[in-house]
Amino acid sequence: MIHMINSKKKGNRFELEIAKLLTQITEKQWYRVGVSSGARFTTIGAEKFRGDITTDNIELQQYIIETKATKGRVTLEDIVNPKSKLNEWIEQCIREAPENKWILIFKANNGNTFALIQKENGFGNKFLKNKIVNAFEKYDIYLLE
Repeated sequence: MIHMINSKKKGNRFELEIAKLLTQITEKQWYRVGVSSGARFTTIGAEKFRGDITTDNIELQQYIIETKATKGRVTLEDIVNPKSKLNEWIEQCIREAPENKWILIFKANNGNTFALIQKENGFGNKFLKNKIVNAFEKYDIYLLE
């Protein structure tokens, strides 16, 4: 019998996995926001957060991290199709990050984890080393390990 995974639990697990990965990569503590709307208490106090993962580190708080664990894979067609799920995710990131400092981290079932980052936001160049695609004019895609 095949056991179906609850999509909410799948998303929560993926957020925890990415929080641990970002903590390892940046050597700063990251954690799940825990509420999809972004409200959460932190060690700093009551603050409202956007995105799925955040940190108390002042330097890194500027980055809005969105995560997507999906059943289907992102394809090259998705990159150029303005109506694709990938482009919907990018539009969500742009809406939630007023200073345009966002990172979209996504993974298909049983697939690799990727980060799509604007070229000018600095996070990719500072913390990531496995750039695999210069997508669009504005974005790079990194393979996360």
